[in-house]
Amino acid sequence: AATATAAAAAAAAPVAPVSAQDFFNAPATKEVVKEVLVDASKGEGMEMSGGFTRRDGQLFLDLHIENKTAEVPLAGFAIQFNRNSFGLIPAAPLVVPGPLMPHQSADVALPISTNGPTAGPPPTTMIEIAIKNNLTVAYTKTQCALHNLLVEDGELERSTFLSQWRSIPESNEHFKTITDIPFDNIELIKRKLVANNFFVIAQRKNEEGDVMYMSVKTSNNIVILVEITYGAESYEAKLCTKTAIPAAVPLFEECAEHLLRHP
Repeated sequence: AATATAAAAAAAAPVAPVSAQDFFNAPATKEVVKEVLVDASKGEGMEMSGGFTRRDGQLFLDLHIENKTAEVPLAGFAIQFNRNSFGLIPAAPLVVPGPLMPHQSADVALPISTNGPTAGPPPTTMIEIAIKNNLTVAYTKTQCALHNLLVEDGELERSTFLSQWRSIPESNEHFKTITDIPFDNIELIKRKLVANNFFVIAQRKNEEGDVMYMSVKTSNNIVILVEITYGAESYEAKLCTKTAIPAAVPLFEECAEHLLRHP
């Protein structure tokens, strides 16, 4: 019993909460986190890092390409995606200023379209990529996090939300609790989610805390409805998610957890 009490106390303890002042003083946009996609040892001297992001309603793959060869210029760049769940394809050729001389680097914001061919279920955000230059063709893969694939027209009328919520069977209802949320009030949570194309349909209070009803829509037209109950004293959020495409729920829950746990 003592162990259970201690565990409960630990779970209820605040985890470096972000205050309203800290949150609103933070930069409006954050630098895209780029991971190494092609190491120089596997790219015959070409090293490429990158990450997906959404800016002003457009999806991009931000790339940093560096020539780590001793004396060979790099040119003739091209990029291609394998068929994927969300139909992602480059919306333009990969144009790298160049040739890229040894020890030089270049940054490229590659626009991405969602109108490409799609892969079958289950849905995944993993994107397989081939990139070529005058020396080699390199293969890699990376995640395009779901929050980058939530579109700007995902807001539902309140009556439509209620109708869809009632029409989706309980078997398509899924619950998840997200703990250790570093926000100290519901308005900060709302601001963070709204900035990532979550749309507030209604908001109220109950005995458990603040409750928000929200809708999102993915770039491939999957509509997801969610009830989020936030307990300020416990620093946890309870999600009740409903959608006509249950296979999308794990990706959505991962997305919500990432956004709620990262100021």
